[in-house]
Amino acid sequence: MTQRIPADLLRDMVREILMDVVESEVAGRVDSLAGGESVGGRRRETVAIGSQDDLNRAIRRILADAMDPQRRGAIEQGDIAFVLSTATLEQAPRRPAVVEPIHRVDKGAVTEKQVRAAADAGATIVTAHRVVITPLAKDKARSLGVVITRES
Repeated sequence: MTQRIPADLLRDMVREILMDVVESEVAGRVDSLAGGESVGGRRRETVAIGSQDDLNRAIRRILADAMDPQRRGAIEQGDIAFVLSTATLEQAPRRPAVVEPIHRVDKGAVTEKQVRAAADAGATIVTAHRVVITPLAKDKARSLGVVITRES
């Protein structure tokens, strides 16, 4: 004859076993993610970010580390540092710096004609302190999306 185990006792046993299994699984995954090197007693973990997916993965990894009190404390104290992979930086396509043209107006007034010229060139208008901006120029700048800034 088989003896029946009370449901509450069985439930507690399964819960305990699952907690042990899950804890060891999660620890194994975190340890495998935490590949890095120790330098002067401090752990340096390399993070490679070459795409949006890599960035999301790195953030999820840091959030997972923050959930573990020991790893969180080590990160906060500087015992664990994250280093950006230089290989990722070398593989990233180089883009030329975008320089927005500037139309300077040092004296007189900013006119609607100057605003149109700046809009055609994709430029910003920078004026000296005493330069007048005509109402028509303000309206045209607003409608064409031209930024007018005044130096102080």
